[in-house]
Amino acid sequence: MYIGVNCADGTTDRIYRMPSEIKEDIEDISDKIQKTYQMFNIRSMLLDIIEDESAPVSKGMVRSLEETLSAANEALEQLKSLDDELTELKDELREVRWVLNR
Repeated sequence: MYIGVNCADGTTDRIYRMPSEIKEDIEDISDKIQKTYQMFNIRSMLLDIIEDESAPVSKGMVRSLEETLSAANEALEQLKSLDDELTELKDELREVRWVLNR
């Protein structure tokens, strides 16, 4: 959607996305966050199984723990990135709503 110059507000020509488009992106990000969070839950259950004190510690178990930790760190980085993206989309939506309500 195109918004022209508004000399009273001091705004320039801008192209904005429709609020519905922004909301779709927010929903997509929220779904990705939920899926990533579920990955954490699965890894937590795996760690509980691996940490069973009755199981002997082996090189394979240590390697599994390292892989699980690495995957959890990747998921955490992905969550941080998705959170940043979600914040940007919310800011964009606020700005579009402000422009439409002037």
